[in-house]
Amino acid sequence: MSSVTKKLKTEPLTCKMCRGYTIGKPVYEYEFSSLDEEPRRKIKICQKCAKREHGSRNRRPLPE
Repeated sequence: MSSVTKKLKTEPLTCKMCRGYTIGKPVYEYEFSSLDEEPRRKIKICQKCAKREHGSRNRRPLPE
């Protein structure tokens, strides 16, 4: 299972999902694991990827 866990400080970022470079936009932490036995890995992603991964039908808003 994977999820957007929290919002980090605004900083220049090269997104690990889309490889886009952003400055001055929110950065999110994304936690995922390919198998249940593996430890969960964390990466920093941009706001666009965070919205896509979180989903529009999710009841909870994106982490603030």
